[in-house]
Amino acid sequence: MEPLSKPTVFIIDEDPAFKSSLSWQLESTGFVTKTFSFLETFFTFYREDIPGCLIIDIASTGGLGVELIGNLRKKNIFLSIIFLSDKPELHVAVKAIKLGAQDFLYKTTSLTLLSQSIQQALYHNHHHRLFEVNSYHANSLYAHLSLREKEVLYYVLEGYTNKIIAEKLDLTVKTIEAHRANIMKKMQVDSLSELVTLAVKYNVIKKDELCFFE
Repeated sequence: MEPLSKPTVFIIDEDPAFKSSLSWQLESTGFVTKTFSFLETFFTFYREDIPGCLIIDIASTGGLGVELIGNLRKKNIFLSIIFLSDKPELHVAVKAIKLGAQDFLYKTTSLTLLSQSIQQALYHNHHHRLFEVNSYHANSLYAHLSLREKEVLYYVLEGYTNKIIAEKLDLTVKTIEAHRANIMKKMQVDSLSELVTLAVKYNVIKKDELCFFE
């Protein structure tokens, strides 16, 4: 199956007339859509490399309701989600948003408002995917550091000077400087600020490693 080249708006609704009408309206305004009658069919089709958002009638969640969000995450599906409902209840809408839904709207919401919500959903999904790609890259670079280099990086992130790091590790300052130079090269950064930003933003040092450094 060829990957879908553009972010896709996935529509799941058991009402074929509503589903077809919504798909037609969205495509007439420039969106790429893919429709499904049932959640199970969507699961069979979807691949993680397809960006976009999911619009689903809460009545078509197979009884999951807003808990669908957790179900999707367990399946590594991180599409932005817009729930639709004939009669959205405020407490349900609030819960959906708290769980990470992009929006919770009436099925009679205007095309303009829905389009705005979709644009925001696609924007958030794009940045989430960009973050995941960069995080994978940063963690892959970190994996190539030696144990000693990881240890030095930990102390650098803690704000210690080369002299203090040398004392803690019973090494010379020149050795620490050499390790730091190797770390910069392997992490593909040109400055300390860039190194710190990369390491902190993408959480390269995991909790289970800290016991080795502290």
